[in-house]
Amino acid sequence: MTTMQTISEIRHKRLEMLITQHGSIANLNDAIGNARTDATLSQIRTRAKHSKTGAPRSMGDDLARKIETSLSLPTGWMDQPVNTKATHQANEPKAEYNAINIESALGTLENFLSKMDSEGRKEAAALLSMFAIGLRPTTKQDLVALLEQGNMDARKAA
Repeated sequence: MTTMQTISEIRHKRLEMLITQHGSIANLNDAIGNARTDATLSQIRTRAKHSKTGAPRSMGDDLARKIETSLSLPTGWMDQPVNTKATHQANEPKAEYNAINIESALGTLENFLSKMDSEGRKEAAALLSMFAIGLRPTTKQDLVALLEQGNMDARKAA
């Protein structure tokens, strides 16, 4: 007889899967738009005790939906049990859904850039340079500010 998992247990298992998939909590934080050093996911992972209540930290609905939205996962994915091979296969995003085919991405990028004016191509090149060296503007305003400062050479912005 199988025991029913709580939503907290399910989300904890899903979190572990995502940390493994992304390689680290810092990378997962980055992927969902949090600061790389944000402690929330780590506290949930270790079930750190809440300083006021003493209860172990767990993932709430808002964070679960934020993760799903940020990672383009189906709504409710964080709440789906991970206990059988069939469930695992049915609920896991397919590899081709998660991984970008580099050749396809480059072809799409080349097509997109060919339709831009020269100023748009310069801004796109600056953005690609920023990503290439690991600089990740966290908001559109950050990106615009970097571009407006004339930091077309992303190494100067880093």
